Amino acid sequence: MNILLSAYTELASENNAVRLLVATDCACCAKSLRDSLSTELGIGPVCRKHYGFNDLPNKPDWDAGVCITANYGPDIDTSTWHDARVACNTLVKLFSCDVVGRKWVPEAVYALGYTKLAEKLAQRGGRVEIKRSEDGSHFIVRAPTPGKFVTVVPGMTWDKRARRLICPLDAFDILWAAVKLTYPGLLLVTEKGITPIPTS
Repeated sequence: MNILLSAYTELASENNAVRLLVATDCACCAKSLRDSLSTELGIGPVCRKHYGFNDLPNKPDWDAGVCITANYGPDIDTSTWHDARVACNTLVKLFSCDVVGRKWVPEAVYALGYTKLAEKLAQRGGRVEIKRSEDGSHFIVRAPTPGKFVTVVPGMTWDKRARRLICPLDAFDILWAAVKLTYPGLLLVTEKGITPIPTS
C-alpha cells in the first residue's frame, strides 16, 4: 500500500495535464468511482487489487513503455516519470478519462510490466484475442461481433458454452487477413503481448 500512496503523491504533485483530469468511471470495469483516491487514479479499489495495480511490475520494459507513449500520446510529458509505477498511474488515469481516444494505453501498460491490468484495459477498450489452446491443437479467438469470422474462415466454429471461436491451425493466414480487414487499429492480445492491429 505504501507504493500506491507514494505513487499517488508523486502523481498529484506532477505539473501536467493529467493532474487536472478527474475520472468518474473505473478504467477497468467502467463502474462509477466513489472516493477521492479512485477518481485521482482512474481505477477503483476492487480493480486495483484484482488486476495488480497495487503490485510491483513484472519485468518492466521501460524504453518500450516510454516509446509507445511518445508515439501515440505526444501530449504526455514522460520526462517526469522515473519508474513504472508513476508511468502506469498516469496512463491508467488518461485511459479512464478517454477510453476511445487512448486505445494504445494497454500496450504501454503491458510493456511497463502490468500484464493482468493491461489485458483488462485492452478488454474494456476493445480488443481481439488470439491464443493457442492449451493442447496446441487450435487457436482460441475472442473478438467483438465474432460471428463475422465463422463464415469467412474455413473450419472455424463457435463454442457457445465458452463464448469463443475455435480456429484450426492451418487457417491462421485467413484468420489474420480477416482480423486486419475487420478490426484495424484495435488491440491484439496474444501470448507474446499486446499490440495494435495494423491499419493497412
